[in-house]
Amino acid sequence: MRVRHLIAAVLLTACNGKAEPREAAKIPTPMVGRTMASQAQHRLRTFVIFADVTRSLSGEEQSSVVRNVQRVIDIVPPESRVYVFPVLEDVQRAGALFEGEMAAVQSTSDAVAADQQRALWRNTIAQKLTAMFNGPATGRKLTCISGALQKADEVLADATKEAEVIIVSDMLEDCKESVLGGVLKLEKTSIVDEIRRAKSLPPAPLLNLNGASVTAILPTVPTSTQTVARPPVSSLKTFWRAILDRCGDKASNYRFGTEIPQRLLDLKPRSGGAF
Repeated sequence: MRVRHLIAAVLLTACNGKAEPREAAKIPTPMVGRTMASQAQHRLRTFVIFADVTRSLSGEEQSSVVRNVQRVIDIVPPESRVYVFPVLEDVQRAGALFEGEMAAVQSTSDAVAADQQRALWRNTIAQKLTAMFNGPATGRKLTCISGALQKADEVLADATKEAEVIIVSDMLEDCKESVLGGVLKLEKTSIVDEIRRAKSLPPAPLLNLNGASVTAILPTVPTSTQTVARPPVSSLKTFWRAILDRCGDKASNYRFGTEIPQRLLDLKPRSGGAF
């Protein structure tokens, strides 16, 4: 007891008679703890996944959307944060269909648990997407990729590590408020004028994706019947590249096609038993 009193007296003297034990003993405040947790979250790799649930997709293409999103979930490595949003008329107000965090893997048991977590995520997301496809058509008649990119800008504002923006969609913008300004409709056989317009934009940025890598995965099924007019895939790729040139993405990682690129497949963790 005398020792405690002596320590208190020394601290009191050192502080000119004003006892400040928390500072003197370097005890972190609750705010410091919250800040450290926030910083730890910012060190996570971020996956922002957008799944097209609009009515322009055929039934086979809808199934392809679900499968491709599940395949993306399979490649999510440890220490990642995942968001899944629907692509529809108003992405902003629709909110996230799913949010989850994959912890670090330091043992075989951790790896097994991560595999189980991914399986749960796949099932949960598939159920939610299927429910949307089978639900009311309200808000799902227009495809606003611009809204998806704006949402990605919002989510990635504080990202400090690698980030992936993955859009599983036919990429046929049909939006009342596009990033080009006003109405934009790409459901036509030729989008030459739209490409020219996108390439002639002033150099000012449209959005800031904070260096994220952007991948568009088209849910194209050769046997499916197309419900709307579509331009060539190469034209769509050129158009969206012109848009992204003013959105601050990592241009060298831009991919646009029907398959998940090898760069992403290489992220896939080994199974739990192979840790």
